[in-house]
Amino acid sequence: MDIVHKQDEFVVIEKPSGMSVHNEVNGDVVSILSEELSSTVYAVHRLDRMTSGLLLCTTRPEMICVLQEALRTSTKKYQAIVRGVVSSQKGEWRHTITNTSEGRRNPRGRKQYRKSAHTSYEVLSYNQYISMLSLTLHTGRQHQIRKHCVLAGHEIIGDTRYGDTRYQKKMQERYDFDGLFLHAYSLQFSLFTKSYDFRCVPNGWERLGLRRS
Repeated sequence: MDIVHKQDEFVVIEKPSGMSVHNEVNGDVVSILSEELSSTVYAVHRLDRMTSGLLLCTTRPEMICVLQEALRTSTKKYQAIVRGVVSSQKGEWRHTITNTSEGRRNPRGRKQYRKSAHTSYEVLSYNQYISMLSLTLHTGRQHQIRKHCVLAGHEIIGDTRYGDTRYQKKMQERYDFDGLFLHAYSLQFSLFTKSYDFRCVPNGWERLGLRRS
C-alpha cells in the first residue's frame, strides 16, 4: 500500500486490488496500516476487496464521524474497463438497485428492496472490444458501479460476480490478467473549510492499447 497523503486528521492510501479493508485472515488494509503507522487505523469508508484506489482512513476515532460527514458531499470518481464500445461519449445510469451484494442472475436484486441509484460516466478511451470509463458516484449503493455497468450491457472486465462467465474467462486469457478493472482514482472533499483533491491513476492499464476518445 502506498500512502498518498498523511496529516494529523486523516491518511489517504492507495489500496491494492485483492485486499479487503477489514477482516482478512492473511492481512487487511486496517491491520497492515496500523502496524506500519504504529497506531490503530480506522477506515472512514469502504472499497470492495477487488477494487483498487484511494481510501480515506484515520488514526483518531473522534475524527471518524467528522470525516464521514465530509464524504457525504464529496466527489468520488472511478475508472473502469468495460465490455464493448459505449455508444454515447457521456451519459447517466439510474437503474434502481438494492443496497446489498447480488449476482449475475438478478443484479438489481428483489424489487421491493431496490433504491434509487445514480452514476454518471464519460468515455476516456476504447478499442473495438473494450472501453475505459470515468465514473462518478452520486449515490452510494453496494456494488453500484458494477451493477450499473452490467445493467447497461457493459460489464466490467474481471467482474466474475456480475459478468458473463465465458466472456470473463476469454478476456482474462486475452489480456493476461487476474483482477477487476475498477479503480477509485479521484477523491475530493472539504474539511474545516479546506478543500482536498487526491488522485491516483491505475497502474498497468496502458498496456491494453486503448485509444483516446
